[in-house]
Amino acid sequence: MATSNELKFVAEAKVAAVVSDYKIAINAGANKSIEVDDIVALRREVEVHDPDTNESLGKVYFTRLRLRIDQVKEKMAIAVVTDREAGDDSWVPGKVRRFKMVTTDPFEEDSRTVLVVIGEAATVARPQSSSSSEPPF
Repeated sequence: MATSNELKFVAEAKVAAVVSDYKIAINAGANKSIEVDDIVALRREVEVHDPDTNESLGKVYFTRLRLRIDQVKEKMAIAVVTDREAGDDSWVPGKVRRFKMVTTDPFEEDSRTVLVVIGEAATVARPQSSSSSEPPF
């Protein structure tokens, strides 16, 4: 039985623009098999080094922001933020956490706003109905 966490890799892309407080454009669209409702992840890469030898032990990736494709053009797609603000008050009846916002201004980054750099990598994946693959992020 499939779960909502099962994703299949579709394409690598880059952030082309921040089009609103909640939307970005990526430089891949129908030309890269992107479809409406595909999932986009902006990830941070960290290289880990051995503290004794300084030898690289490899890279690890952390998802900074998740978005969902809501418009697809031939060479680009628009994705809307799906991550909500962090908080421990979700137990409060009637309390709804707001979606995170995006910005290109490093001085605006805070707990509700994620800094997005034009040209940064974006991984696109598609929700699957079978349980045949590992999530790519």
